[in-house]
Amino acid sequence: MCGEQQKHEYEECAKNMRHYSNLRFAILTVYGVAMAGLITLFGDLGFGQAGLVGFLGILISLVFMVMHERVVQLWVISHGRACELEESLMYEHYRRRPPSTFFSNRNATRVLFGAFIVLWILILIFPAIFGNGQS
Repeated sequence: MCGEQQKHEYEECAKNMRHYSNLRFAILTVYGVAMAGLITLFGDLGFGQAGLVGFLGILISLVFMVMHERVVQLWVISHGRACELEESLMYEHYRRRPPSTFFSNRNATRVLFGAFIVLWILILIFPAIFGNGQS
């Protein structure tokens, strides 16, 4: 592959990475709104409807978690390819990036999704503790 083609592919990888990064935050924003709506709904309905609301909370959390993990996978693929191209182009933008530690964005979002799943499971098991006392 000639240098111009590699440079073009490198630019496309960078664009894809920006797109996937923006998509991750869009997913988290919509997820936050969905969780706020379900928490409000649960507060309005009370613990009599905890099963339905809890089930929806778990389902929505799992769906958004899967979507987020897929976007992260696609970002990692683009990043890997950009690093490969940097060697032949003699760039060092992505290759010099420090490696992720345990305290990474990916793990932080996993904790967020996991915390909400645990919350919804607890609401399913102990609705009276979390409800407003209505039945």
